[in-house]
Formats: sequence, structure tokens, C-alpha cells
Amino acid sequence: MNYINISNKSRIFKFEDAVICNNHDSGLIMPQYIPEFGNLFLKKLNRKTNLEIATDLMYPYLNDIFDWPSLEKLVSKSINFKIPLVQIEENIFALELFHGPTMAFKDVGARFLSMLLQHLNRGKDKTRIIVATSGDTGSAVANAFANIEGFEVFILYPQNGVSKYQEQQITNSASNIWAIEVEGSFDDCQRMLKSVLQNRLLCKELNITTANSINIGRLLPQIVYYFLAYKQLGNNKKDLVFSVPSGNLGNLTAGIMAMKMGLPVTKFIAAVNQNRTFYKLLKYGIYKPNKSVKTYSNAMDVGNPSNIDRLLYLYQNDVLKMTDDIQCRTVNDEQTINSMQIVYDKHNYLMDPHSAVAYHALKSSLKPHQNGIFLSTASPVKFEDVVIKAIPQMTRNYLSGPIGKKISTKKDYQYLEKILYEMV
Repeated sequence: MNYINISNKSRIFKFEDAVICNNHDSGLIMPQYIPEFGNLFLKKLNRKTNLEIATDLMYPYLNDIFDWPSLEKLVSKSINFKIPLVQIEENIFALELFHGPTMAFKDVGARFLSMLLQHLNRGKDKTRIIVATSGDTGSAVANAFANIEGFEVFILYPQNGVSKYQEQQITNSASNIWAIEVEGSFDDCQRMLKSVLQNRLLCKELNITTANSINIGRLLPQIVYYFLAYKQLGNNKKDLVFSVPSGNLGNLTAGIMAMKMGLPVTKFIAAVNQNRTFYKLLKYGIYKPNKSVKTYSNAMDVGNPSNIDRLLYLYQNDVLKMTDDIQCRTVNDEQTINSMQIVYDKHNYLMDPHSAVAYHALKSSLKPHQNGIFLSTASPVKFEDVVIKAIPQMTRNYLSGPIGKKISTKKDYQYLEKILYEMV
């Protein structure tokens, strides 16, 4: 499998160069083609283990650096926690993606990428990884790379833009993890990250890459859990609708890739909060990044989603064609809180605010003959302030700890560059 820069399709890369961001021009990387898995593969899902399914799905993308047994070994060390499908209502299911070590779906991609980069980095100079996070990416990456020899990680997160639990996870990490609190929004953090990645001399000198979904190695394993959800549906596989809580749109991009690989999906619902950039693109055909708005579902507070370009690429820049597969629904904070209350009262199921956004979007869109799955992307324990606001009778069930080491900075690329050089 070869990879291309979607901004310059004449540039072709092997996978190793595709995941090392200093080896190519700025621009998002995609596989040169999407491998197809036919009906026979789908029929055999129930007879395969989750490990076998994940290895089968990832193998066409990585077969230039792994044989199948070697890839299975890597997958077994990264996606090694349960991903259960839980029935909430007659035709509504939650795919729980928060059973990894940091209790969020980002553990899937972060752990997989960590194993990949460790394999590729053997015997090479130290790799420096920069991450912009609205909460869960930073937690997952900090955990996945903690105390891994040959790696230093710099995590940019917005001041007052993550939950206390998320900040504890980011700042109380190992000595090779540097937490950088940015005076600004997630979009400011992402802008600083992209400024670094566009400086090819700096990236080459310091061997810099990223663990955001900008990196195709972080995005690819997210394809897997859509197939694992389908496997668990039993007799409810017809007219399948996925509702995806959407911020930077990496999860949705992985879902569309899964569909193009052969997963039979009737519709995707991109569930967004009051940050409506993608909603406006699908409704009016106009892409205009906006300043992000703070909401209860903070991980989705993105005004300029990076993966819009990948989605447009998958649909040949035809937004009308995209709307055949994707419907976008907006959910405000009041609707988020109400959904958390209702589902807990009626079904004794506790959701975090991001899952609640996806549930509300699905519930308000699903037709009687359809079966719907919403992605439950984080544990409610990570957002207890919002949970208690929705369900006052809940009590706190984690012990608050101190915030760990962090470096404060304004929205200053030059300051970030200075930090990087001082760490060398």
C-alpha cells in the first residue's frame, strides 16, 4: 500500500514516511486506495476473534512493513481491551469505546500509533511528538508514550478548556511527557501544532511528528471498531445508522473509510455541538472555519476541523454526494443535559456529554425500521461536573488529585519553538 498527500497527489509515500510528518510536505496523508472486504469477510466475522478482525483490516494498509503474524502481535499489544456494544433501547445501541487505560476512544489510536512508532524508531534518533488536544487525545497519548525510551511528547491543551480529570491525566504523566497549557482555545493549540509541522527544517532537525488524527497512523485503527460493532449486532444488522460525536472529524472519517471497505451502513450522523462548521458545510456547501465555542462536550469544541479535507477527498470534493451518506445534526448544551437525564432515568444508563450529543442526534433522526449505534467515546467519570449538573443525585466517585507539571504559554508559535529547542 502506498500513500499520497491529498494536497499534492503526485507525492507518493511508503507507510513509514507517511507517519513521520517530517518526511513529507505539509498536507494530510491518505491511502492511495481503499481496500475492499466483500460479503464473505462479513459472514465470517462471528467466527473470528476481535484480534483477527483488527489484524485483517489493518494488514492491507501496513503490508509493506509487516507480515500478518507480526502485525497481529502489534495489534494484540495495543487494542487489548473490550469494546462492547450495549443495547439501550429496542433499536438503539451504545458502542462503548472507553474501556482503555484513559477511559476514552482515543486509546485505540494512540496505543496503536505508539507501537507503530516504536517499531519504526528502533535504533534511530529520539522522536519528538507534538499533540494538540481538547482533552482525551492528550490523555491517551501521554499514557501510550509514558516512559517509552526514544520519545518525548509535548501536549498542547487549552487553558480552562479540558475537564479537571483530563488535566490530571495530561499533567501527571511520566518525565518524558511535557504538558503545555495554552492561553486560548483548541483551535489555537492546533494552529501552533500545524505551524511547527510546516517548518520542515525544524521538524527534520528535531525529528518531530504528531499523534493527532492528522497522522494517518493514529486514524487507521479507528476503522476497526465499526466492524466490531457490526459483529455484535446479531440480527439487527439491517438499515444500520451510526451516530458519531464529531469535533475534528477523525472518527467520522474512519467510519466512512469502513463503509468504503465494505461495511454495510445506511447513514452516518455527524453529531456536533454548537461548533457548527461541518453542519454549515453540509447544509450550504460553504466551508468557513469559525472561532470555537465552549460547550459541555469540550472535546468537540473545534471551529476548524482538520479532517474535513480528508472527507472531501473521499467524496471527490462533491459535498452533495457526501450528504448521501452523512447527515449532520446539531445538539446544544440544554439538549445534552436533557438526554443524559432521560437515558439515566428511563434506561439506567449513564452517559458522558459527548455520548449524549451522539445519542440525541441519533434519537431525533432514527426511523422506526432502522437500527442505530451511537459511539460512546468517553467514560462519564471524566466529566463529573457535567454529569452532576444533569443528574444531581450522582456523587463524585474519583479522588481529585493535584495538577502536575505544566508549562504555560500564550498563542505563540515562537515560544513553542523555543521550548522545543530547550528540551533538546
